Amino acid sequence: MNNEDQVLGPRKETLRVALDERAARAYDEMVEQIEAKNPCVKINPSAFMSFLVLDFYATYFEKDIGVYIAEFFDAKRFYESEIRRSKDQGDYEQVMGNALLAIKKIKTKQRRKVVRRRVQMQIDTLALPHEKV
Repeated sequence: MNNEDQVLGPRKETLRVALDERAARAYDEMVEQIEAKNPCVKINPSAFMSFLVLDFYATYFEKDIGVYIAEFFDAKRFYESEIRRSKDQGDYEQVMGNALLAIKKIKTKQRRKVVRRRVQMQIDTLALPHEKV
């Protein structure tokens, strides 16, 4: 067991992930650029994606975790849990008002503006013809 395994914890199985069409095109573009820089590169898709996830985790994940929470946040689930929690407290309106404020704060988390603009421009170039980005 190496240092990275100790930090990440054990996992007993591999994880298969399906990329949507835009993500698959982004993957293809990355591979093409790497191979254009050095034609002696041999890229295994699973190994490459594993490398990207680990590199991303080590480099960006912690500082951008709020962005990912905002992207995948389930406001209805949060609100319902706050309703259940508020039954134990006397001030229902205050608890629910605070819950709505918390939802708004979570949902508005974004990357720094300059990075977001550059990433959005890259995403826009990968958009499918029928997609509105």
